[in-house]
Amino acid sequence: MYIPKGKILDKYYYTEGNEFTIPSNIRYKGYYHKDVYGNNWTGKTHDNTSVILQSILPQSYSDDNSGYNSDTLRYNKINKSPNILGPNAKPIQPSNFIIDKSEYDIGFKTRYFIKYKASTRLKFDELSQSTYNNLLANPSEYHSIMYILTSLLWRVRGPLEDQYKNNILIRPGVYSSNKRSVSEAEKNCPGISLYLSNLTEGAIIEP
Repeated sequence: MYIPKGKILDKYYYTEGNEFTIPSNIRYKGYYHKDVYGNNWTGKTHDNTSVILQSILPQSYSDDNSGYNSDTLRYNKINKSPNILGPNAKPIQPSNFIIDKSEYDIGFKTRYFIKYKASTRLKFDELSQSTYNNLLANPSEYHSIMYILTSLLWRVRGPLEDQYKNNILIRPGVYSSNKRSVSEAEKNCPGISLYLSNLTEGAIIEP
């Protein structure tokens, strides 16, 4: 489907097949790009063969499996349901995943997460650095035996895969780097690899 060039955003991304389907309801794995209206399209660039992608509603990792995997809905849920850390514990406010210009300039950012052990299902939230530090500094106020904290480096700019020259890594890849980070975090925080299934989230993929 053709769309004027001025309506296509000048970036492309990569999906592992867990975010979109094509109209025939087949999961789509590969490069995609976006337009100014918020639609996602197949391929790195837009032409007459580009196909619009349909978003897959992801399984929620909330305690009752009823929400979607988004910061806004997680925030609403935690503030409308009983405090799963206990009636006397301070509430914990999730944070949106936002990348600022300085982080794009250096190519990575640190992300912070909490896993709620009291939940009967996998439940994670992303945290701000200040909330994360406060949880570390004042664990008794939040019933620290009820959760696990973890942080990891998230590459937000670079090629998709690691690039080597003479068997020497010269440019870390977004997908490759984030896969390593999540695999390491999984050792101390089981299940986070399911929560962070989109390893190119927020990233600018370069040649």
